[in-house]
Amino acid sequence: MNSENLNNNSSVDFKDFIKEIEKIFEIRLRPNEMKRIHTFGELCEVVIAKTNLKSQNISGPQHAFVKLKDAISSSQNIFKEEIQMETKLISLFPRQSRRKAIRELNFEMGFDLKVLRPFLIIEAFFILFFLGAIVELFFNLIYGLEAFAFLILLINLAFLTGKEFNVETVGALAEKIVKDKNRNPGKHLATFTNEEIIEELKFVFKEINPSVGEITNEMKIEKFNN
Repeated sequence: MNSENLNNNSSVDFKDFIKEIEKIFEIRLRPNEMKRIHTFGELCEVVIAKTNLKSQNISGPQHAFVKLKDAISSSQNIFKEEIQMETKLISLFPRQSRRKAIRELNFEMGFDLKVLRPFLIIEAFFILFFLGAIVELFFNLIYGLEAFAFLILLINLAFLTGKEFNVETVGALAEKIVKDKNRNPGKHLATFTNEEIIEELKFVFKEINPSVGEITNEMKIEKFNN
C-alpha cells in the first residue's frame, strides 16, 4: 500500500482542494464525513455518491423518498434507519436551527424544497390585508397600489423568516417534491461518469499541489484539523 500522504505539503492545500471540488460538483463535504475518509479512493466514493444523488431524476414518491432520506441523512448526520415515510419533520429539524438545516437540505437535494412557511395567523392577516387593499383601490388608487406593494414586501419577509412546515411527514414532503417537479421541471443538472469524477479530482489536486506524484486509490489523505 502506498503510504504517501496526499496532503504532504500543508493542510491548507487539502482544504483548498475540498473547496474546489465542492464548487465543481455542487456538493458539500462536511467535516464529520471527512473524518471517515482515509484514502483517495474513499474520497472518490463519497464524491461519486453525492454527485449521482444530485443528478438523479425523480420519477415518483418512492424515488423522491429515497433521495430525500439520503439527503437528510447526509446533511443532518442522521442514520437512514431513523427516517421513515411517517417520520415527523419536526422531529428531524428542531425549530431553533430549522432554517439553517433546511438550507443544507436544499443544497443536498439540488433545489429549493419550499417546505417552510409563516404561522397560519400571519397568513390570515395577509388575506385580510389583501381584501382591504382591494377596497382601498376603489377609494384611492395610489393608496391601494401602495398597500399592495407593502403587502408583497411583508409576504416576502414572512416567508424568508418562517419556520413552520407546510407538510407534516417525510412521506408527505416526498409527494410534494414530485408534484412540484411535475409543475416546474427546473434546470437539468450536469451529469458525470464515475471515471470523469475520479479524473477531475486528480486534475484539481495536481493543480493545487503540483509536487504530488502519482495519485492512487490507496494513497492516504490528511483529515481536517477541526
